[in-house]
Amino acid sequence: MQLDPSIIAFVLLAAGMHAGWNALMKVATDRVVAMVLVNAMCAALGLILILMTDAPHRDSWPYLAATAAVHQFYFVFLVMAYQAGDLSHVYPIARGSGPLLVALLSGPLVGESLATGQAVGVVLTSLGIASLALAQRGVVRVQNLSPALWALAVGLTIAMYTIIDARGVRASHSPLGYVGWLFVLNGLCFVFWIGARPPSLFAAAVRQTWRQWMGGGLLTTGSYGITLWCYSIGAVAPIAALRETSVIFAAFIGSRLLGESFGARRVFAAAIVAAGVIAMSIRT
Repeated sequence: MQLDPSIIAFVLLAAGMHAGWNALMKVATDRVVAMVLVNAMCAALGLILILMTDAPHRDSWPYLAATAAVHQFYFVFLVMAYQAGDLSHVYPIARGSGPLLVALLSGPLVGESLATGQAVGVVLTSLGIASLALAQRGVVRVQNLSPALWALAVGLTIAMYTIIDARGVRASHSPLGYVGWLFVLNGLCFVFWIGARPPSLFAAAVRQTWRQWMGGGLLTTGSYGITLWCYSIGAVAPIAALRETSVIFAAFIGSRLLGESFGARRVFAAAIVAAGVIAMSIRT
């Protein structure tokens, strides 16, 4: 099914916004404070969703608890990944390995088999991730494994919460209510992260950077909200596939705006990852 050009434009905007907040995370001087403030903004917007929509059905609450727990590991791994590596290196691996793991696990977990196009997508995504993880200066070698391993850990959590949320949102009978409660639960969980910094240092960091990270929270929720809105008026599979062009945006931002090395090679590898994810997202 073809997408309306306006939907394509909005999905690409959402992809760029998601890559943008990850770029902010990469350049943050204190990523723990940054993540706390981003989740605080998401929780505030989630509270608005809760007040405006129906409550999720009680059958979905175990899924909400599980996905909130998995998201805490996602945030920890994301902070560690950007501590260890570049945006143009980490982001495509993390975002590409999530759908890859979902595709590989969909058979044993939900009894789905891969179509031919999806199998091709698995191969392309694997090649793109391997290129990003192992290649430097034209030679494939095992080095800089720390950023790649953290990024793969991020991808694992993405796969886990994707599978959990796919079941939870169906059981909720209120997708927006489900999302609102997820944002609020993530924000509440992050209260405990405040103890990771001395109170005086945390307060000083908040005073210095709160505007930047409120903007990061708006980018996060805006990206998610735009994607959900597009799902409501267009075909889900091509929208989900097009959304993963964010890996190309991130590779471009990292190489061109942040001055990261191996820019052209990483943009090309990210494009391979995006092509693979798109192929996996459309059953043919």
